[in-house]
Amino acid sequence: MEDEEALLVAQSREGSSEAFSRLVILHQAPVRGYLARFVRDIYAVGDLAQDTFVNAFRGLGSYKGDVPFRHWLLGVARRRALLYLRQKMRRQAHAGRLVTEVTAWMMRDLEDDEAQMAERARQLEALGKCLATLPGESAQVLTERYADRRSAVEIGQRIGKSEGAVRILLFRIRRDLRICIERRIAQESA
Repeated sequence: MEDEEALLVAQSREGSSEAFSRLVILHQAPVRGYLARFVRDIYAVGDLAQDTFVNAFRGLGSYKGDVPFRHWLLGVARRRALLYLRQKMRRQAHAGRLVTEVTAWMMRDLEDDEAQMAERARQLEALGKCLATLPGESAQVLTERYADRRSAVEIGQRIGKSEGAVRILLFRIRRDLRICIERRIAQESA
């Protein structure tokens, strides 16, 4: 998926509207969902999503690939939403103090979200490194459960364990990954 996405980004940079259309299809729902968290008008969300993709296409040269494309794209969406909310606040200033306060709260929430996105990016990077250290069977069990969407029963049949044993194994793997991620982030922060 990441390799396909990187190829689509490269082709889009070269001017391929077909490649960029595929990127839009891949990321349209997350962008619209992200925008809908802050903008309550469904029509405005649609306009902002479209504006986000137009601005992303124009600004592909600024995408360095140091973060996942979706994070970069959500940053573009965040800036478009902030601009929209600022304009809305100016237009509605005369409508009363309450509307202005609610809009200001939404803007603060969006601005705070930038820090959360950076933290998520650190967590995802740490997760990738931690996944690379998993023993083969643990990695295979995780892949089967979360990528292939197999049930604990199906996995258990393959590895010769009960459903309960597979659930316990998954719990331990997730716990170990969480601990690994926390350690890596703490080490990077130190």
